[in-house]
Amino acid sequence: YEVKLPRPARLSLLAKVLSVDSSIVQELNPALASEVLKNKVMIPAGYSLRLPLAGKLDAATSEQVFWKTWKLLPFGRDKKSTSVRNL
Repeated sequence: YEVKLPRPARLSLLAKVLSVDSSIVQELNPALASEVLKNKVMIPAGYSLRLPLAGKLDAATSEQVFWKTWKLLPFGRDKKSTSVRNL
């Protein structure tokens, strides 16, 4: 499934909270810059990030899980703020 990120996010943080190996996310998103993959810079806002399905869930349910998880992140509740914490 694919989600459009409303704000920048670190690959390592997303992989951790979604319990996904970052190498799988890398395989699904070959266009990600090497700096993103090395966690030197964040995945930019507006990027359409491809993610693996959550367990045996379908794409729609996996996407719902993503957005519920996103809201739990320190920056996920406030989509207007431009600051992002390094976690």
